[in-house]
Amino acid sequence: MGKWEVGGLGKWEGGKVGNWEIGILGSWEIGKLGSWEIGKLGSGKVVVCGDVEIGLEDVIVQRTEREGMVVANEGMLTVALETGLTEELVAEGLAREFVSKVQAMRKEADFEVTQRIAIVVNAGEEVTGALEKFRDYIMAETLCVELDTAGRETRGAVEVDLNGRPAGVGVFAR
Repeated sequence: MGKWEVGGLGKWEGGKVGNWEIGILGSWEIGKLGSWEIGKLGSGKVVVCGDVEIGLEDVIVQRTEREGMVVANEGMLTVALETGLTEELVAEGLAREFVSKVQAMRKEADFEVTQRIAIVVNAGEEVTGALEKFRDYIMAETLCVELDTAGRETRGAVEVDLNGRPAGVGVFAR
């Protein structure tokens, strides 16, 4: 989910090691603290670092999230969401956006809710690949009896934006 890092505040307070700069201790000992010790610091406990006791007020504890993840903490609960998009997720997103556009076109054409339709699509390879991959889903959701993704042009097609990708889409009653 992420990595916890601990660094010093510049100088120790309270005469723990006089006025030595934390950088000397920090680079060697504080950097070696494990998640158990960092957790103790986070809950307000003191840990021994080298031969010195340190508390949360002596260090800066920060979490660096892994790339492609969003992490939130509240108390002892941590939730992480992976935000990276796989090819499969991108394709599914295109198919769902396509269904949304077709449903809007059905409504605009004033089709009956149960009206079966044919759809003709003229789009790039990425879009047509996604539509073919999710063909059954698209046909079921839109009551489509014919889905033509061969890329031929048709009269009555409307230019739509599918998550930043253009497509010509024609919807016809059957």
